[in-house]
Amino acid sequence: MADDLRTSPWISTKCPNHYDILSCADGHGYVLSKKTSESAYFEDHAQLAAFLADHARVVFRKGHPDGGYGRTEVNIWEASGMFDKQRERRIAKAQRSALSKLFPSDARHPPAFVRPGEFARGGRTRDLFDLLPDRPRPGRGPLI
Repeated sequence: MADDLRTSPWISTKCPNHYDILSCADGHGYVLSKKTSESAYFEDHAQLAAFLADHARVVFRKGHPDGGYGRTEVNIWEASGMFDKQRERRIAKAQRSALSKLFPSDARHPPAFVRPGEFARGGRTRDLFDLLPDRPRPGRGPLI
């Protein structure tokens, strides 16, 4: 039943054993820690999108500017391009680092269910960063 609470935008992480990002049908956003069963609460999906946008660009210590992996991952939440185990690991590590800043937390947990009258009003979006029209969109595409 918990999967029925999910609504767009859907965000998948490279660290599913540690954290889960949930846009809930009640209009709130949550980040769930699977290790500690804690949750971080956001008043709406736009606040969740703002947090993720603030932590989208990561500069790594290692990287090869002349080919292979660069030092910059422009958007760890919507990474695209070629993937191998090394890139998957470094994006997962960056995501874990960003999401761990929300914990420890004593915020409220997602509801067990949402009644029809409790569904969030307003349009839905498939893309998380469309919720932030006043901010520049985090970069998309392969490593630079």
